[in-house]
Amino acid sequence: MQKDQLADIRTSLRTFVSQAALQQDMVARKLGLTSNDMKCFRIISAYGPITPGELAGRTGITTGGITKILDHLEHYGAIERKSDAPDRRSISIEAIPLENPELKKAEVDFDRMVSEIMDGYSSDEVKIIKKFLDHTSAILNKTPEA
Repeated sequence: MQKDQLADIRTSLRTFVSQAALQQDMVARKLGLTSNDMKCFRIISAYGPITPGELAGRTGITTGGITKILDHLEHYGAIERKSDAPDRRSISIEAIPLENPELKKAEVDFDRMVSEIMDGYSSDEVKIIKKFLDHTSAILNKTPEA
């Protein structure tokens, strides 16, 4: 890849990540959640069941902060804490389907936005985009914190 192409990709990816974060913050505010609440809910939804310690590790949020976020998400009806049968001292966190109409609207809006983004791409191009997104997510998921 040429140096100018790499620079263009870097700029586009930074812009994309910034816009995605702003979009998530806006949705969180509409739902009465904080940005960290929404971040944790998305992680629990994608990777759950997950322990509070694993969630803290993935987010870089302290365990005390995670407890507060989990209390908020549980009160909101977004997660459920479950005791581990063999070791009742440990718990796992699972996302539960939400009946909140605002969240359902946010999901419909997201689906519409994805459809708009993907409109006009061929099936082969969609496969390449998906491969890029999956590969990028996998690398970001294992990148250690700075």
